[in-house]
Amino acid sequence: MLRRVVLLALVGLSAEADAAASQCLGTGGSLLIFDETFVVSLAPDGAENQLKATLCKPLIQRPGLLFDYSSWDISAFNYLSPIYDQQGVTVGVVPLSFLELRVDASALAIWTLPLEGAGYFAFPGYTTHFTEKEMPASRARSAYGANVTLSARLQGEVPVFDDKLVLTNTFQLDYWHVGDASHYYNARRDVVLARSDWLVKNNATLLFKVRASSTVSLQFGVQDDLTWVPASNYVANIVGAFLSVPIRRQGRLRDLEPFVRLGAYTHHAHRVGFQLFGGLSLAWGLPVEERSVSSSIPPRGRSSETALARGTR
Repeated sequence: MLRRVVLLALVGLSAEADAAASQCLGTGGSLLIFDETFVVSLAPDGAENQLKATLCKPLIQRPGLLFDYSSWDISAFNYLSPIYDQQGVTVGVVPLSFLELRVDASALAIWTLPLEGAGYFAFPGYTTHFTEKEMPASRARSAYGANVTLSARLQGEVPVFDDKLVLTNTFQLDYWHVGDASHYYNARRDVVLARSDWLVKNNATLLFKVRASSTVSLQFGVQDDLTWVPASNYVANIVGAFLSVPIRRQGRLRDLEPFVRLGAYTHHAHRVGFQLFGGLSLAWGLPVEERSVSSSIPPRGRSSETALARGTR
C-alpha cells in the first residue's frame, strides 16, 4: 500500500512540470501563518478549537518538481475542548514536495464537567467497556500529562482533464503519558490507554478536486481513519465520505475551508452506525519577506484533511 501511495504521488508531481515554487501557502517565500480550525464530532460527541502560529520558510529553492513545496516550519499550538487543553510546539520539514515529516510535543490538562464521560477516568486495565455509562460524572477526576507525536505525510495530485485526483496518507505514532492510574480513557483518541502508552493512527484520503473558479474548489471523495493500540491490539476504524470547499485567495486571509465527513464504523468496541465530523478551517498569512510568485497549484498540506488527521475522532 505504501509503495502505491508513493508511486501515485510521484505521478502527480511529474504531471505538473510547469509548477512554480509554492512553499508556505503558495507564496514561495517566508511567511508567518496563523491558522484556526474548529471541529465538532458526533459519536463520540465532542468539539475542539485548534489554534496554531507558524513560521514557515522555503527549504530548497532550486527549480524542480521535487522541491516546489520544499519547506520547514516551527509552530506553537493550542488544542482546546470543553474538558481538556493541549499546548505545545511542532517542527515540520517538507524535504520533497510529496513528503512531509513532523514532530509535535505538548502538555495536557484535563478537567471535569458535571456530565457522563467528561473528565479523566481511571480503569484497572485495558478494556473495551468505555461507554458513558462506565464513566459517570461521579468518577471523573482532573489530570495532567504529555503527548509526543511523530508523523509522516505522503501527498500527490494526478491531473484528470481540467481537474485533479488528490491522494494523501498521514501516518502518526502517538506517545501519551497521562494521569496516575494504570489505565485511563483518552477522550481525544476515543480509546483506553495505559498511563504510559503508544498509539498508531493512519488517515488515508482520496479526493476528486474540481476547480469552480480561480479561488474556489470543490473536493469530494473517501477517507479511512484507523486507530490502533499496539499493547492491547485494539483497533477502531472509520470509513466515510468527505466533502470540502477550499477557498484560496490573495491577501492576508488566504485560506477558508468548510469541511464535513460522514462515516461509519467498521471496527469499534461499542460504537456502531454513522459518525459525523466537520468544521471550518481558516489561515492568515503575513509575509516575512516579499516575493512575487505565481503558481497554478493550490498549496498542499493546508487543508481540512490535515485537521482531520491531527484532530479528535
